[in-house]
Amino acid sequence: YSSARQDQINLLPPEVLHQVFRHLDPPDLQSAVLVCRLWREVAEAPSLWSWVGLRLTRENQSTMLEFLERRRMKHVRKIWLEEVTAEVLQAVVRHQGLRVMQGICWRHGGYQTHPKVVLDTMDPSLIAKAVTKMEKLKLVCPQLTFRQVEAILTTISTGKCQLKDLQISCVNSMSELDPNLLARAVNELENFDMRNNELNMHQLEVILTAISRGHSKVKTLNIKGQCASTLDIGLLARAVRRM
Repeated sequence: YSSARQDQINLLPPEVLHQVFRHLDPPDLQSAVLVCRLWREVAEAPSLWSWVGLRLTRENQSTMLEFLERRRMKHVRKIWLEEVTAEVLQAVVRHQGLRVMQGICWRHGGYQTHPKVVLDTMDPSLIAKAVTKMEKLKLVCPQLTFRQVEAILTTISTGKCQLKDLQISCVNSMSELDPNLLARAVNELENFDMRNNELNMHQLEVILTAISRGHSKVKTLNIKGQCASTLDIGLLARAVRRM
């Protein structure tokens, strides 16, 4: 823009500028922040940046943690964690907008691995706070301990968290969990994906019995990789009809 054209635009009320900025593509919005002080103040509005998805890695952790504190990031909803530390989880708990989190603490096949990521020393209550403020969560993490998984499911089972869609898979300690706790947590979720956790037959039976009784919110249940060949077919059918 010429200087005269920008002066004309700057005569617009901030709320009109905000509406203009809503129609900008992400690269143009990023450029608008740099034009002048007025444009920066208007373009920093958190509602204009809710489309952002953050990916936190080992290499960019300090930058991303600082970025999360910025005004424009207050309405960001999605974050992918490839590096999980207590500091990261505390930042997630503090953030008011985050509702979708994907935590990959271990990958297999052709994907990158992070062998130094260790969760087993973290406070279970901190992990539960970070997890259960989400609406959607994906955790692929063998390092989660029995106490940490128990804390997550206990919080879910109270019905006081926002979580609706949970994938928690490849966790080595799931078979040790109280079947009734698992069932109560399942009842509070809409979608529960617990593939490849090696649940025992009694746990599966209690979960499916709870669903079949019709008091569950669950719409989809993924038990891929579980040994379910001896499940009562009638119980399985009753549970499926409820979903």
